[in-house]
Amino acid sequence: MSWVADRKGLTVPLCLLALIVAAAWLAVRDLRYALSLVQNADAEHLIGWDLLPTCHGLAALAAGKDPYIHSNLAHTPGPASWMAYYYPIAAAYPAKLICMAQDLLPGAYVGNYLLILVGSCAALAWSLRLSNLEVAIVALVSISAFSAYRWLALTGNIAVLEAPLAALSIAALHRRRYELSGAAFGLMSTLKVLPLVGVLAFLVIPVGWPQKARAIAAAVAAFIALHLVNAAISGSYTVSFVKATLGQIPNQPALFSEAGGLNNPNFIDFVFALLHTFNVDTGLVGPCLLLPDPGRGDNHAGTEDAGDGFITPPSASLDWQPLCACFCCSGSNLTPSAPWCRLRSRRSYFQAASCDVSATSH
Repeated sequence: MSWVADRKGLTVPLCLLALIVAAAWLAVRDLRYALSLVQNADAEHLIGWDLLPTCHGLAALAAGKDPYIHSNLAHTPGPASWMAYYYPIAAAYPAKLICMAQDLLPGAYVGNYLLILVGSCAALAWSLRLSNLEVAIVALVSISAFSAYRWLALTGNIAVLEAPLAALSIAALHRRRYELSGAAFGLMSTLKVLPLVGVLAFLVIPVGWPQKARAIAAAVAAFIALHLVNAAISGSYTVSFVKATLGQIPNQPALFSEAGGLNNPNFIDFVFALLHTFNVDTGLVGPCLLLPDPGRGDNHAGTEDAGDGFITPPSASLDWQPLCACFCCSGSNLTPSAPWCRLRSRRSYFQAASCDVSATSH
């Protein structure tokens, strides 16, 4: 019996304790950072600048003004006064609650974002039938994963609203509800638009083509349906929305003109820059990340579902269930797209984690 498999010894408990301590330390570090942002916020240390145009845009809408015209936004002079509103009204309107809380208590979005992020990840872990300890670890990890919460606390970007829908998409697919998974993914993509490209990840899940087709069709249908609803709600503002998205409004910054950088991350650029640093020929970056399963050969093999090709694990222990760190890192513009799923390749098991990237942060 190897030292890794020896559950009667101290190896597993000590490793688990080390994982919890590391996750807790990183979580406390990022929570202290977020608190310091709120405490030190002033005219020279602006935070939440990405939330400002959203709140101003929704306020302009309530006042009967076109939210996509920069001059209609009630910006006060400052570093963020140049920013315009670009989101579909129907997709961004839930942020109205965040804006209301922000009006009552400046900096409240920092706590609200934390609840959304941690709650979404913990709910996803629970839906995957992980143990209470594993759910708690996921909740801790979600605070510091990819420095997402630090970015959200600093900028106030409402991309955090993608997290619940992303978690729902993964949970639904785990339960083989392909249409619901696709629909949740499509709705998630309406906020930033570009994540819709990640729908191609459904092509690589180990199920039959009918199930793949239903998931993709549901994603596209949900995406289109929301934009049709948005057009009905927006009325004459729909034209302005299209023009703003395409950068066709005079004397107004275009959506695609943002340069990226530390406070406006672009995960696609990060990957290619990292590969370029090591003189790696980028070529085509694949949509899937294959990670070896901690299971130990066929002695622990599960059963394959004849209907959809999924491998069902015999237990919900750490050996089998993925420690889904719930890549709810909208801050890093990396959002979970398709699912944690199991497939068997010869005598080895793999977890396929397909991720999409949102190249546009605004």
